[in-house]
Amino acid sequence: MRAWPHSKPETGRHIKLRPMGAITATTPAPEAAVQFLVNGGDMVMIAHHLEVADATFDAIKAAVESGRLPRARLDDAVSALQALPAR
Repeated sequence: MRAWPHSKPETGRHIKLRPMGAITATTPAPEAAVQFLVNGGDMVMIAHHLEVADATFDAIKAAVESGRLPRARLDDAVSALQALPAR
C-alpha cells in the first residue's frame, strides 16, 4: 500500500493507505497505521480490503492496550479532526 498526505494544508497529518505496495512492501498496513498514529498522524483510512481494515483496527487496539499507542494520542487526534471546519 502507498501512503500519501490526504488532508487540508493546515493540518498535513492525515494518511490514506492505498493498495499500491509502496509501504506494504516493507511494512504491513496494520503496523504502518500504528506507526503513523504513534508519530502524530490523526486519521488512517483503509479501503477496498475488509480483512486489512479489520487487521488494522486490531493492531491499533492492541497498541493502545499495550501502551505503545497512548490513549491520549488518539484523544488528541479526535480533537484535531473535530476542529477541522465542516464543508
